[in-house]
Amino acid sequence: MIGQGRSRALGILAFLVAASVIETLVALYFSSLGFSDASIFLLVSAGAVAVLVTGWTEVGLEPVSKRTGAEGKPRRREMRRAREKVGEKPLIGQEVRGAILVLSVFLVSLGVPYVLTSSAVFPSLRSLHGSLPEQLGEPLSGLWQFLNPVYRLDLVYKYALSQNLAALCSLASVLLLRRWRRR
Repeated sequence: MIGQGRSRALGILAFLVAASVIETLVALYFSSLGFSDASIFLLVSAGAVAVLVTGWTEVGLEPVSKRTGAEGKPRRREMRRAREKVGEKPLIGQEVRGAILVLSVFLVSLGVPYVLTSSAVFPSLRSLHGSLPEQLGEPLSGLWQFLNPVYRLDLVYKYALSQNLAALCSLASVLLLRRWRRR
């Protein structure tokens, strides 16, 4: 039982370190763009890491109460299921799958707005609109109109918005997965 507790604590610590490294890299990127307010870096990054860790513990870790009975011993039903599933062990554990889900949704929802509002892509969206047929140009025009206010935001607002939006998308994916599992 003590081994499971240590394993769980090491898993949480490893995920916390991974999320912190990602946040540090994002902060360094914004720092290279000229943003230098350390208190906002710290507060926004700490909030994003807290949301990521909370989401991962929801989806990646099975609660202790489900694994063990009141005395700390495995429940009979769980032991029977474990005996029935010998040989059906997944290649990747639930903790790792949860980490992949949470971090990949975070990184995708963090990266897509950067790519779309970059100085290389954003101006070409407007010029591309005129050269496409109307059926394709209309959605592109809507995308340009949606991204235009984000493109014009000050760097501090882009940082806070991107971090909060990415953490929110990651948490939403966790909640959707949890709801799907309960069906």
